[in-house]
Amino acid sequence: QQQFADLRQRYQHSPTRRVFLQFGLHPLFTASGNTLQDEVLRLCGGENIFADARVPWPQVSREQVLLRHPVAVVTPGDNAHAQQVAQFWQPQLTLPVIAINDDWISRGGPRMILAAQKLCSELQSVGQSKLP
Repeated sequence: QQQFADLRQRYQHSPTRRVFLQFGLHPLFTASGNTLQDEVLRLCGGENIFADARVPWPQVSREQVLLRHPVAVVTPGDNAHAQQVAQFWQPQLTLPVIAINDDWISRGGPRMILAAQKLCSELQSVGQSKLP
């Protein structure tokens, strides 16, 4: 709890960045505002472009994502998966893809703080420099 409180205090005045939380390619689905993943994103200064979805884990289309103009994508996985996600969005979107260890971001548990720490750190560089 203290580590989350520290992150909240550190990032509470960060500029808000519109983010797509991508949890699949085929089908393409995301997390809504009623999820732990959305809570972590907001803690880090992110704005979930599908926070308003009526269901916790909606399936979305490529066009819906493009219309909401994210500045970054957050996805579970490693750097190789992040490259696949980046290629999936090109040429319509060329934006940073932040990969978070699947065990950290996909499961509600003590490792969620590790996901939050990595996400907060990497999201702060969006718009300031290119992420890999």
